[in-house]
Amino acid sequence: MSVKSLNVTSKVKAAQNNVNPIMCISFQRIIYDYPITVYTSTVHDDAAKSRQRVADLGYKYQWKKLVKELKKNEHLINSCLLPVDESTSPQMYTPLHHAAFGKAPQNVFEVLINFGASKSLKTADGQTAYDIANRKGLDEKVLKMIEVPHEILENETVIKKMEVGLHKVILERVEKLVKENGQQLPQLSFLYEFGSFFYPVPGMYGGFSVSRQSDDGVENSDDGSKENNHRSKKDDKTSECAGEQVKSYEQTNESFNRSGMEGNMKKGIVVESWCRIAGGSGQRHEIDKEGIATLVDKGFL
Repeated sequence: MSVKSLNVTSKVKAAQNNVNPIMCISFQRIIYDYPITVYTSTVHDDAAKSRQRVADLGYKYQWKKLVKELKKNEHLINSCLLPVDESTSPQMYTPLHHAAFGKAPQNVFEVLINFGASKSLKTADGQTAYDIANRKGLDEKVLKMIEVPHEILENETVIKKMEVGLHKVILERVEKLVKENGQQLPQLSFLYEFGSFFYPVPGMYGGFSVSRQSDDGVENSDDGSKENNHRSKKDDKTSECAGEQVKSYEQTNESFNRSGMEGNMKKGIVVESWCRIAGGSGQRHEIDKEGIATLVDKGFL
């Protein structure tokens, strides 16, 4: 099914069932919530405090307490300490980065990976958890455990080009909001590690759905993987975060390898964006492996 027919079908079902069409789309396509980093003023106080607790425990190497906190809030497994305002620059350290820097015991890494820690996300200075652990001289077993998937490493140049195109699409539409939110732009490697993701923009009442493009349109990443708990919370003070309407699943490395990155690389990625309170706001861009973005459809939703 093509992307366009998917949206048409979703709108028909929405009309029949009197529900939001965005929710219908989420039921037909498995999408992860991207772990956004924004100013603390952009999210609810409780959300900012929970991220602060996770970051503090990682910074202080309190591994048992960190694991306990993440068991209660698994959706924070790839979260970073939120900056207060433009005077503070986010370091973009996730719990896995903290574990690598603090030379955590092997069992801590096992728990974090089991919770869904990303191996490909980079800090503000471009370091993966593997890079940090390797520099710190951690055990080979740990390094193997947190190694970035080979498919991402082998296609790093292509992914970077497409990431530049993705950022251009986002900024052309909501650059003002991104700046006001102090929002970090998404790292495209997340797509090739987990699968399709939704990047919400607080204040937009919507966001950007990013997927690999297959021969028949957009990938369908429903491979029967078990459901996880990495759903975003209602962090947006001004609106219900659109990410709340996205169904999240855990995708194992095995299923990731089955997806065949090489074939998807030839087709590039598809980016759908919308504001759910404005009818006809949908836009669909295709970004090829050179990072060139083309608007292929608009006016849906």
